[in-house]
Amino acid sequence: MEAVYPLKINHFEIRDGDVTYVDQGPFKPLRLRDLDLVATNIRNVRSEKRTYPSDVRVSAAVFESGRLSADGEADFLAEPTPTFRGRVDLENIELDYFKPITNRYNLAVDNGMLTASGEVEYGQEVKTVELKSAAIEGVRVEYLHTPRTAVVEQERVEQAKAAAKEASNKPGVLYRIGELRIAKSTVGFASKATKPPYRVFVTDLDGTLTNLSNHAVEGPAGAKLKGKFMGTGVAVADASFKAEKSGPAFDVAVRIEDVSVPTMNDLLRAYGRFDAAAGRFYFYSELSARNGAITGYVKPLFKDMQVYDTQQEKHKPIVRKVYERVVSGVAKLLENRAREEVATKAPVEGRIDNPNVSLVDVVIRLVQNAFFKAILPGFDLEFGRAERVKK
Repeated sequence: MEAVYPLKINHFEIRDGDVTYVDQGPFKPLRLRDLDLVATNIRNVRSEKRTYPSDVRVSAAVFESGRLSADGEADFLAEPTPTFRGRVDLENIELDYFKPITNRYNLAVDNGMLTASGEVEYGQEVKTVELKSAAIEGVRVEYLHTPRTAVVEQERVEQAKAAAKEASNKPGVLYRIGELRIAKSTVGFASKATKPPYRVFVTDLDGTLTNLSNHAVEGPAGAKLKGKFMGTGVAVADASFKAEKSGPAFDVAVRIEDVSVPTMNDLLRAYGRFDAAAGRFYFYSELSARNGAITGYVKPLFKDMQVYDTQQEKHKPIVRKVYERVVSGVAKLLENRAREEVATKAPVEGRIDNPNVSLVDVVIRLVQNAFFKAILPGFDLEFGRAERVKK
């Protein structure tokens, strides 16, 4: 285009356009309908850095119910790609379109709508995305862990860590979300690496995430979430976090109450080798991280727990029945007689500044170890006795 001299387009306009983009793979076509575009002052003159000579306005319908609009300035002939600075608004964008991308990362995304508005600058040396407000409604997100993909999953974690570290406090690169609202959504984790496989999830998730940024000078971010753990009990989480020079710093408080224990049976079978016929589950935890160290506690609590049930157990092997009777007996011994509760508290302590271990992995392992250490006191010992009965 620069070889054409002089190139001058004072006014370029598209009215009621229809554009369909088809990618390789299982993506459904990306279709823009009712496309209106107005651009002015398009010139093949090389512009100074962060200079955007052309005014541009765009609006279009996306997929079935979504809308896209942008109003700003552009340099259409910039190299290696066109540049843009301005306001972008998205409304009711279907998240299903991104499923083929998320599936590659063991992340299943179903349904859901995205609405967002903010300021964007995509220049040669400056890249910023500042979402003033965003909302996700009705999405279902689940991470699937399998033995077959365990190595690849770890590699992805390392890649994500490297990318986050590179973007953290990087001059000219700013990502910030003023407020992200989540409504009527489901988030879950499924593991096929245990026997039996299990799934934990939170339904009816509502909450807000505020002031999330890759620059420490923007201040701490905060999150408040509320939902139903395993579809029954109430789950509430409050968190604040910030990127500091010494590493990530955060405070997290989690409260889970009045969960039907039988909904957790796959998890209990996988780690505790027993299941429950009745009972309610409560969980409380507070975690803090400073200067590469994480401290806190987990406190699980079972109430009115019934491990052994004649009808539920009648088809199980005799050794399994014996073991679950033993577990039930241990639970009875641990009960607070006045309140009929099984409760204990376990500390969480560890380092998170190992460069070869991801923060998420460390936190999950610490909480997991403390959790099962807390809820299974004496069970392993008694299970050993049951195993000797079997032999």
